[in-house]
Amino acid sequence: MSLFMKRPTPYDISTSAASHTLASLFGTVYFLVCVVTAFVLLVGGMEKWTEKLVAILIIGGFIVWIRYISKQGKTRALSVLASVNQEYGTKFESGKSIGFAREEDYTLFDPDARKILFMKYNGHCVWVVDFAEISNWDILWNEQVKLQGDTFKVKDNNYRFRFYLNDLESPSVTMKIGSGTAAKEWSHRINLLLAGKKLPEKNNT
Repeated sequence: MSLFMKRPTPYDISTSAASHTLASLFGTVYFLVCVVTAFVLLVGGMEKWTEKLVAILIIGGFIVWIRYISKQGKTRALSVLASVNQEYGTKFESGKSIGFAREEDYTLFDPDARKILFMKYNGHCVWVVDFAEISNWDILWNEQVKLQGDTFKVKDNNYRFRFYLNDLESPSVTMKIGSGTAAKEWSHRINLLLAGKKLPEKNNT
């Protein structure tokens, strides 16, 4: 069985989510340690050039680590897209395909092949589904209620799409999207795409 014929299970998703959270937490802690250490060494009244060199190396090491992690994630995502395209005859391209991305979630559409690619955690969880497998979708969000003066203010955030699939083992997939406005616009676009609407051909002459 090929890699992308087996869709991620809830266990696969939770494991990838936990790894992503741990990596983010480690990065945050590493950043705080670097900032505090560098601050103490640079402006803490220490005069030795070796201590300032250590501070510079700490900051430089953090920058190199961040760039490495970012490049590694992008490289894996591009590799997954290439593998999917080879296997399914699709034309998914990062930054060029019809679709939307938010943080580690990528939702891409190929109107010609009539397939959707759902990719989470830089390619660690991947679904490739036919348009016909989408039975419905909802827009989900979180609400935060805050008291400001004498009134309560409700703030919406963390907008997501939940796509319902005609699949007993993987009945749904939830993908992040940026805002409520974007979610409403994309809900209309998805209707058009699933109905067979395509972008007009570009005239290169």
